[in-house]
Amino acid sequence: MRYAFLFLLLAIWQCQPSGSSNQEAGEQQDTSQDVTSRGLNAAPEVSLVTFICHTLMDENENPNSQVFIQINQQRIKIADIQACDVITPDSYGQYEIPETAIAACGGWWAGAGDYFYALREGDIIRVMKGWQDEAQEDKGFHYESVREIDLKSL
Repeated sequence: MRYAFLFLLLAIWQCQPSGSSNQEAGEQQDTSQDVTSRGLNAAPEVSLVTFICHTLMDENENPNSQVFIQINQQRIKIADIQACDVITPDSYGQYEIPETAIAACGGWWAGAGDYFYALREGDIIRVMKGWQDEAQEDKGFHYESVREIDLKSL
């Protein structure tokens, strides 16, 4: 009886519709043709660039945030910081973020803050990081480039 059951399972497994694997192979081939027809040096059209803050509270109610940049459908992790919220363009001046920035985020917690903004420079998205501390002796946000994302590689 056991062997009959195993034989039945094997027979069912072997009786898959033959068109499904051929169809899957055709779909894979079509996808690769789309990629090559785009051209090797062409960057994809960018319809969305935004920062995403994923924040969890630890056992002492302190925030721990992961910062991602999303370009179209792709998310790339940028950093781990404490507090993080998206900064709207009408608040850019408050954080010394240039008007040409296409997205920004950051936050202040327990006397210090970390801030990010993104600039589009041709086929590159440049991510800038800045910081402030209540004990700093100078002014400003100390922005510097921390990541360059080549749109052609997406």
